[in-house]
Amino acid sequence: CSELLMNGNAEGGDTARFWRPALLSENAKIEVISVASTHAFKVSNRKNFADGLLQTVDDRCFTEGSSWKLTARMKLVDHATGEFASCNPSETLYKRACPPVRISGNVNFERIADEQFYMTNDSLVWKSGSWNQYEVRFTVSRELSLCDNVLIGIHSFDLDWDLIVDVL
Repeated sequence: CSELLMNGNAEGGDTARFWRPALLSENAKIEVISVASTHAFKVSNRKNFADGLLQTVDDRCFTEGSSWKLTARMKLVDHATGEFASCNPSETLYKRACPPVRISGNVNFERIADEQFYMTNDSLVWKSGSWNQYEVRFTVSRELSLCDNVLIGIHSFDLDWDLIVDVL
């Protein structure tokens, strides 16, 4: 459990073994792209609010009271124009909020834990076209520690945006 996510930085160049689409739309996709001298994931063609990417993580890492930190770099692209877009880090409303990290857990395929973490930071200004760092710290709740299937994802954000993300 030294790292919660596998191939988070996309350097493995392979999404299929670790990341999968959280898709309700048939045409949405996740691809590995080159950005400068690194790789990142691009989530595009979303037609449903809940579309994004997710990964099943080792549920043995989720012991009650353990603390974790997830760090990612993100860019947003307006899929209609191809221009970089920006979100508001101090918002939690769908049309203005930055893409949230969502952690959910199931027991026997029944969802018993679901937490969403927004980039709520009044002092942060989103820089369109630049990498914007996002950090989530969380402590594993009792409910999450009981789960036999735990998913971490980035989805449920404005449909006008494609997401480029590099999980650190």
